Amino acid sequence: MPDNPIVGKPREWDFGDTMRLAVFATLADAGVAVDQAGMLTQFSMHSFKDEPGIFVAWQGWVDIQVNDPATGKPVQSHTASWMHQIIRLSALANFIANDDVEISVVIHLDNLENRLKNLLGGVN
Repeated sequence: MPDNPIVGKPREWDFGDTMRLAVFATLADAGVAVDQAGMLTQFSMHSFKDEPGIFVAWQGWVDIQVNDPATGKPVQSHTASWMHQIIRLSALANFIANDDVEISVVIHLDNLENRLKNLLGGVN
């Protein structure tokens, strides 16, 4: 994305946009609701210099504070929520074994990047 986009003016897509769209499409194809997939992919995708990067979207249980509809007072709620993280390939097994991870979608970012660059004719 450009550092200083002009509101209301079109801009050229860059490869980062292409990566985010591909990750979004993969999540949607895997059954993640498109509004959730959009929230999970609004930030840049990256890898690591010394190891492949893995985008993990997971649904797990989190404690959040909500207002009780009857009283209007805050209460703790244990609810399922989608989250994401980019991790090193070597950390994947431990990450997935976490008790908080119930459902996950795993995307190998280096493989996706290489496939997209091949499809686009070697774009840098």
